[in-house]
Amino acid sequence: MNVRVYNDNIFPYQEKFKGEEVKIGPRGFIEMDYFEAVEFKGSYCPIVVDGGGAPKPESYKMIRIVQPEQFSVEDKKEPQCHSCGKTFESAKMLDEHITEAHLEQIIDTDEKEKRIKAKGK
Repeated sequence: MNVRVYNDNIFPYQEKFKGEEVKIGPRGFIEMDYFEAVEFKGSYCPIVVDGGGAPKPESYKMIRIVQPEQFSVEDKKEPQCHSCGKTFESAKMLDEHITEAHLEQIIDTDEKEKRIKAKGK
């Protein structure tokens, strides 16, 4: 039985699993056999740290498995801000909200600069 393996991180997730490269886009999913998905979710992948020893959020493994009977519910799920809990109609609206309301919380300096430049346009 195939299930969906969701990446709940706002960054893409990538890992070498059983000799193959597995890539899941930000807030995206892939389909996988149930037993493979459970093994993939439980496989160890270390957190990457920057030069100062702070963990990089893009290396967080935020994986969840969704059964087929829940697919329609997950497809209709609205994007939610993890900082304040507000929900939005689209991922683009969530991204704009993060830039406007939570810019100071973004740790990645490159991401922060990119958002500041986009905001200034």
